[in-house]
Amino acid sequence: MARHELLPFVVLVLFFAAFAVPLLVLVLVPVGALPVRLDPALLWSAGTRSVLLTTLAIAGAASLMATPVLLVFGWLVARTDLPGRTVFDAIGIIGLTLPDLLRAVGWILLLNPVNGILNLPFLHLFHAPLVNLDSRFGLAFAYAWGTLPLDYLVVRAAIRNLDPSLEEASRVAGHSPLGTFVHVTLPSLLQTLLIIFVLGFLIAFTDFDTAAVIAPLGHYEVLATDIYLQFLSTPPGYSAAATLGLLFLAASLALFGVYLALTRRASRFQSVRGGVRAVVHHLSGARRWAAVGFCSAVVLLSFGLPLLGVVWLSLTVPGRPFDLAGVANYVGIFRIPFVGAAWVTSVVLAVVVATVCIPIAVVLAYAIFKSRVAGSRLLEYLVILPRGTPSVVYGLGVFLMVIVTPGLRALYGTIAPLFFAVIFISVPVSVLIVGTSMVQIGDELEEAARVGGSGWVGTFVRVILPLNLRAVLNAVQYAFLSTFSNVGSVVILLLAAPSTYLLMPLLLDELGTDAGALNVVAAAAVLITGFLGLLVVSFRVLES
Repeated sequence: MARHELLPFVVLVLFFAAFAVPLLVLVLVPVGALPVRLDPALLWSAGTRSVLLTTLAIAGAASLMATPVLLVFGWLVARTDLPGRTVFDAIGIIGLTLPDLLRAVGWILLLNPVNGILNLPFLHLFHAPLVNLDSRFGLAFAYAWGTLPLDYLVVRAAIRNLDPSLEEASRVAGHSPLGTFVHVTLPSLLQTLLIIFVLGFLIAFTDFDTAAVIAPLGHYEVLATDIYLQFLSTPPGYSAAATLGLLFLAASLALFGVYLALTRRASRFQSVRGGVRAVVHHLSGARRWAAVGFCSAVVLLSFGLPLLGVVWLSLTVPGRPFDLAGVANYVGIFRIPFVGAAWVTSVVLAVVVATVCIPIAVVLAYAIFKSRVAGSRLLEYLVILPRGTPSVVYGLGVFLMVIVTPGLRALYGTIAPLFFAVIFISVPVSVLIVGTSMVQIGDELEEAARVGGSGWVGTFVRVILPLNLRAVLNAVQYAFLSTFSNVGSVVILLLAAPSTYLLMPLLLDELGTDAGALNVVAAAAVLITGFLGLLVVSFRVLES
């Protein structure tokens, strides 16, 4: 192993070792008189098979819907003279400012099968809803449009970093923008496409936030919410939760195995050779306005419509969506117990996690995508694996780890376990965001810096980081926004910390305990989205 590859490799090993400890505790360590053990009978039960197949089908359908839409949207915004492409590009990232839990609240107003605003004309004309949110397809629909903003962070830098000479040669040879897209851009983005599909699948497969709001409307269960319900049963079903959680993990292992077999040919995708020149395909006539209509529809479905639904709910009377309530719902926010403390704690948690996980993610991305460490496929697998672990299961593992480890018991009931859990959930996607850009940086740039006398740290700071700065900033945005919006990985840990409050779990609890709280939560969603939107705009200014 080369000397300059030693530090990234050590960081990678330590990262995975620390990540694996809670899962080992979850499987192997008994807690008091309640041992946590596998339940083979549960694994083979008809109910488990039904829930697993339902979850896989919904996640697969969501990713299949989202992936082609995202690719076309990203290419139009990054590689054509699309009118308003700067606005579309910004809104694609701003979509992350509407947390999944709150996005689901907006979809309830718009697509519930009884009186959803978008469904009303279809119910009147055809006696059937346009999209029945109270169905498996409805949840897949919500997943698909909810994953687009995050997936766009991954594909955005990769499309921008494509070698323009290939596309220019295609255009000189007489190919249309569509022909160039099919024959040049698509093959160049094969690795990115597969990463996007896997990422979208895993987001839907392990999602807790959206399912916690939408799935209870339907007559079916998904694994994430099923595991959480095991925690809330009396007595808590820790063994059942651990068994279902390991089933989650096994499915993720199989999915990543296929992913690694198809995608790990990094040198094939290197396309940045010392400078990036933006190539612009000129759209004219009907194609130009069709492209604008397509991108507008994507932004509307992934962000605009759910946000409008949330705003509408925030201004209307509970149960009467066409009667205005003025500011009553906004005033009601301050009646939610501990909402102020929850807001402050959520911001602090998000800042600390983003500060800690981004340096780790950049070093790990280098170790995976740029070093020549033997077994790099396995290393990539190990780093991305935490993203395939259901967040509620990992939260339970951290909970048990703190309880049974003497040196960690002092942390019980504090915010420290929350930091631990959220960091390991945030790092893998940050690695993907940075890595899909880093994999396209030619090795000759780094080698030239070393020949010039620069050490690994100097080369990393002067060459690698500047060429990947856009992706790093995208990763910072993701880490902050995902931590602030996170529910799944902390909802179990908060049960052990009754004096700690986070904003999103607090709002979820409010939805579960007060039938009339939907409109007040929508008002809180408007304020949260505005706050996160200002942060994203600030990042956009830095990026430019």
